[in-house]
Order: sequence, then structure tokens, then C-alpha cells
Amino acid sequence: MPIVILDNITEDNSDVFAFERRSDNERIIVLVNFSEKSQIAKIEGLGKGNTLLSSIDVKSRDREVDMSSGVELAPNEAIVVSI
Repeated sequence: MPIVILDNITEDNSDVFAFERRSDNERIIVLVNFSEKSQIAKIEGLGKGNTLLSSIDVKSRDREVDMSSGVELAPNEAIVVSI
């Protein structure tokens, strides 16, 4: 599965790092908030997906998120989203 660094987060936000792993039948987005404050991460054109993992909230699995509208990340949180 190749790794693609996503540089189209719509906010000018250097506190959030995003990358993508993609195969023929799967697309995984990883978002990491390196800040001590909550951050909103938006990635245009990705649409909706489901969280597979959160570094903070174990109950967030299978939570629907809309990448185009924005995903709120808690301080120092990382999430993995299946698109």
C-alpha cells in the first residue's frame, strides 16, 4: 500500500499532519494533532468515512466523520479513518 502525504488540508494548520494509505480496494486516512489545543482538520473532496481508531476515545470506533466538513481532533489526538 503506497503512502501519500496529504497537503490539501483546507485550513492553514501546521499542527495537524495527515497522510493516506491506499490500495485498489481500501483508502485509509491518518490525522494527527500535534497541538495542546483541539483542532479542526478538513480535507476537501474526501467526503464521509468511519473512524477505525482514536488514540484518545476508544468508543469512537465506527463513528461517521465528514472529512470535507471537518473533523475535530482533541489535543494530541490521532485518528485513523476508512474512506
